[in-house]
Amino acid sequence: MNFRLDSEIKDRVARAAAINGQGMTDFAVSTLSARADEIIEHHSIITLNSEDYAFFLRILSEKDKPSRRSLAAAERYRQGKRKGVRHHW
Repeated sequence: MNFRLDSEIKDRVARAAAINGQGMTDFAVSTLSARADEIIEHHSIITLNSEDYAFFLRILSEKDKPSRRSLAAAERYRQGKRKGVRHHW
């Protein structure tokens, strides 16, 4: 990656790297990697309120077979075709 930094940002990055005992490249790589992990984890977690969680558990415990619509949605999800999302595994 090659990119230019505003002098103010570059000074702050250099200061943070020095405080961490790292060179700027090592600091940039470790910080970018950590932030990427945070973003990916945040995107991968679904948080439900108590009402939605109870509904989810109730649906899981039902003995009915999934509907065609549910099966189609599950297949689209497996193929990475959720609306606005594309997964590359």
